Amino acid sequence: MWTRPGVRRRAVVTLLAVVGFRIVQVLPVVGAHPAAARDFAASTRTDPLYGLGELLTGGGLLRLSYAPFGVLPIWLGSLLLGVATPLIPRVAALAAEGAAGRRLLNRYIRVPAVLCGAGLGGWLVAFAAGRHLVDGDPVPVLCMTAGTVLAMALAELISARGLGDGLAVLMLVQFLAVLPGQIEELWTSSGWAAGTVVVALLVLLVALTHLLRQAERRVPVQYAKRLIGRRPFGFTATYLPVTFARTGLTAASVALLLSLPALVTPNWLSSPWYVVAFAVLTLACTAFGAAAAFDPEQLADQLKRYGAFIPGIRSGRPTAEYLAYVHSRLTSTGALAATALATTPFLALDLLTTPTHHPLTATGLLLTAATTTWAATSLKRQRTQPADFA
Repeated sequence: MWTRPGVRRRAVVTLLAVVGFRIVQVLPVVGAHPAAARDFAASTRTDPLYGLGELLTGGGLLRLSYAPFGVLPIWLGSLLLGVATPLIPRVAALAAEGAAGRRLLNRYIRVPAVLCGAGLGGWLVAFAAGRHLVDGDPVPVLCMTAGTVLAMALAELISARGLGDGLAVLMLVQFLAVLPGQIEELWTSSGWAAGTVVVALLVLLVALTHLLRQAERRVPVQYAKRLIGRRPFGFTATYLPVTFARTGLTAASVALLLSLPALVTPNWLSSPWYVVAFAVLTLACTAFGAAAAFDPEQLADQLKRYGAFIPGIRSGRPTAEYLAYVHSRLTSTGALAATALATTPFLALDLLTTPTHHPLTATGLLLTAATTTWAATSLKRQRTQPADFA
């Protein structure tokens, strides 16, 4: 990559954006009391959600920084827009327009992202002001909202002029800013063997998630003979890739959703029912999401329109039925593999670690592996498709 023109410039832009992002994540807002915030953070380290909260916010939450939630408001804004896409005809039409529509959707994401940043900032200031960690006036809320806007601008800068998808890169950066410290604490509490195995497990999770995301079933396709001018064309043999890409972030999102009951029941995360519920929901969401994202009727119509056919299968409805059959087999196998892969960190941490508290969680390992794969995939497709948050 370094031999290609412009790659060095893109790398420098990405590096500068990452440095600026980390500065706004660790710089306390106006009106914050850093010493009191540090004491409060030390007193909450035994909370079961402490490690996950630190990972999701890059350590900026209890520092009361200008970007205390990192790129989490941008991610929430993109999820809200994704939910609204099938409900709002205008947004659904833009999503179907390809690259031009995605560029407009990126602008629409700014509104819910800023609203999420302002709402989360207001909640954090109200929570911290009740514990005398920050002044209870609107200035810290405005500072945190401005930090969300700056983080969003840096993410868009990386997407346009840097390397990879800006949201994926900055999310991975804030994970990697906290994860080494959590692994070090695990190393101290459970021994060097457990820490080494967890590091190897993380590398294995990244590799297997990427491998499962790249898996495909190649359906052979041929093009019928056509006469263009006086030259015959056709009988070209190629293949149609039927992929299964619903991995990584789906399981991590399910794990985050199931972590919310721990706010009421602290022992929920250590319960075996948590792992059972996680496995069932991951299997259901992964299979349903993969099935909903594949339309065999539309694919069969496209093949017929371009004069392509699957050898031994008639065009039209028989082709759609065959593609649905192939995708159903791929979906069932992929969903089982993704569920087994996502459940592995929970079982491994239960077997390797001691009852001594440590902030490292299986959900954090899943998030890091999924975000690493997301960032690597966005970097790979950057030349042909603009990165988008949606």
